[in-house]
Amino acid sequence: MNNKQCEIFLAYHRPSEILKDEVFTPIHVGREVSFKKNKDGQLSEESVNWLKKNLIGDNTGDNISCKNPYYCELTAQYWAWKNCNADYIGFMHYRRHLSFDDTVAYKENIYGLVDSAILNADYVNKFKLDSEHISKMVSQYDIVTVKPWNVTQAGSKNNYDHYLSLIHI
Repeated sequence: MNNKQCEIFLAYHRPSEILKDEVFTPIHVGREVSFKKNKDGQLSEESVNWLKKNLIGDNTGDNISCKNPYYCELTAQYWAWKNCNADYIGFMHYRRHLSFDDTVAYKENIYGLVDSAILNADYVNKFKLDSEHISKMVSQYDIVTVKPWNVTQAGSKNNYDHYLSLIHI
């Protein structure tokens, strides 16, 4: 499978381990405003330069990169919609990845996530994050997504209360 058939964008807003190959494309979200202070603080010049050196930006072609403070990772989705020609397009966050191993039910934390300390070759193999497994998965289904998660697992009463509580973190 080549990247014209399937491309999965990983949204980054700060330097981190890179997952990149013929299917995975790391994209710097909010590149147009990356020099401005945001809810997470302000990136150093060194961090901005690292992102520019190692990732494509969501500020080329038809884009809404400058609206990233309001739309977060959706600026990458808009960018892909307008600028990518792959048959299958996917999205993940730089810290939250799908597992393409449908044979193992991994232990999840209260947020429905499988924790892993490091992203390396063992991680890629464990979760089948390679073009062969991804190609097989997307050829069998119209949509590949996470299983539903209910906020009550994290002790919240409903979605409103759950996300309201995150504002105060």
